[in-house]
Order: sequence, then C-alpha cells, then structure tokens
Amino acid sequence: MSQTLTISEHLLARLEAAAQRRGLNSVEQLLETWQAGEEELTRFHALAERWKQETAHHSNVAKRALHPAYQEIIGLGASAVPLLLAELRRDPDDWFWALHAITGANPVPAASRGNLRAMAEAWIQWGLEKGYKA
Repeated sequence: MSQTLTISEHLLARLEAAAQRRGLNSVEQLLETWQAGEEELTRFHALAERWKQETAHHSNVAKRALHPAYQEIIGLGASAVPLLLAELRRDPDDWFWALHAITGANPVPAASRGNLRAMAEAWIQWGLEKGYKA
C-alpha cells in the first residue's frame, strides 16, 4: 500500500540536500536508510550478540559471515548500516562483509586489509562522509 505525504518545499529541499550529502540519488533512498526503530535496534543487538557468541571459536571470516544471525543482519538492509557503524566504533569486529553486502561500498585501502582497527576506521570514515553520525 502506497501513501502520499505532503511536505513543504523547504523541508523537501533539506531532505534532498541530506540525500545528496550521503551520496544517495533521492529522498526515497534517504528514507529507506533512516535510523532503525526500537524494535529493529533490539533485534539487531540480539542478532549481533548471538553471532558473536556462536562464532567466537571460528577464525575463518567466511564461516563467521555465513552464520544465520549475520545473514539476518544483512537482511535488515540499509537500516542496519548505522547500527553496524556504531558497533564498529564501540567494538571493532568482522562487520565488513555485511557492510559491503548492504552498501556495495569497499572503502578499505589494500594496505589496511587484515588490520581490524584500520578497516573499522576506513568504514567509520566512509560512514561520516555519507552523513552517518559519528
């Protein structure tokens, strides 16, 4: 079901500018990436905790990324991006596959690959450039 919302020209201009700052093509894309609601936030944290607990013994990143909880996080789509970036700031971990799967971006320089902190910093910087909060 589609709904129409009427907004002022001023608000539309501000939303368009925000979308452009994030490298998005439209206000619609901006709205799709809006911050997660409380229910989605709770779900994300539960999935992240389950993933960390159940994959702590795996050193293989691919096996960790194929875990069902990790895949569910990817399934959250664009709304998971700010949550993943916040998680990287709080406690760097292997969220890079998920971020790449959701965004298609790969901001990690070749020289930083394998360095968890440097990779996290590259993604956090990417997020800042796209308008996500620090």
